[in-house]
Amino acid sequence: MAVRFNAPPNWPTPPQGWAPTNGWQPDSSWPAAPAGWQLWVDEPPQYGSAPSPQDPYGHPGPAESGSAFFARSGVTGGEAGTLPARYQPYPVPSPAVYKPIRALPSRPIPGADPRLVPTIQEYLKRGYRLTANQGDAVTLIRQKTPINWIWVIGLAFLGVGIGSLVYLGLWQLWGIHKEYTVTLSVGTTSPVMEQGDGLGVYDHDRLVAQRLRGFVLGSILAAIMVLWIAVWVSNLGSPDAQSDMVAFMVGYGFMAAVLGGGVYLFFTTAQKARRVLHSGA
Repeated sequence: MAVRFNAPPNWPTPPQGWAPTNGWQPDSSWPAAPAGWQLWVDEPPQYGSAPSPQDPYGHPGPAESGSAFFARSGVTGGEAGTLPARYQPYPVPSPAVYKPIRALPSRPIPGADPRLVPTIQEYLKRGYRLTANQGDAVTLIRQKTPINWIWVIGLAFLGVGIGSLVYLGLWQLWGIHKEYTVTLSVGTTSPVMEQGDGLGVYDHDRLVAQRLRGFVLGSILAAIMVLWIAVWVSNLGSPDAQSDMVAFMVGYGFMAAVLGGGVYLFFTTAQKARRVLHSGA
């Protein structure tokens, strides 16, 4: 939408259609514009031919010239059709230019064939690392998770061996225990040829590990929950429980609920992995 100059009411009225040029400033003798006055306002679109300039009574007549405007307003020093030299630079705002936002492309792989880039990106999401790049053929490796022996030794001293066993158990459940290697190349019968441990192999092994992890941890939490409930029931007749039964029930019940929630989450995760494996078999 176009903009037009909106002269303040305490300034001389400019000619119809007149607008300051780039570098114009009001005369220093003119009063300040009212607070919050907008010097530039949106001009609604005009349809059809522009009307002829009219006098206050509505009769067509010639438009007021720039020299007549300045003569009527008492400003001197300007020639006909030009602005006086006393008018100093005043920036004229230009309409904003908006550009559509484009989606950023995926991260480029320098030197790789563009047909391989989308598949390479899928491998990188799964922790593969690009080790060889020959343009139309690349090699990626997903390294296995090493054991951090510093943690093993340090936790052995802190927990008298229990900490090390916990760390090794978590490493066994969450670690990657096999090195995956795949070579991608531009195929003749298909866009991309995969040789080695492709996405299907890695995703299958990951689902198997997820199923095992959910079942093992869910079973451990279920056993702890059963023992906790057994202790809870056996202590119902204790003096501590009788003195404050509400606090006793809330404390034991809250812990049992937390353990039950963990059992449910782990078993649900294992069940989802099992369904995916069976559906893809």
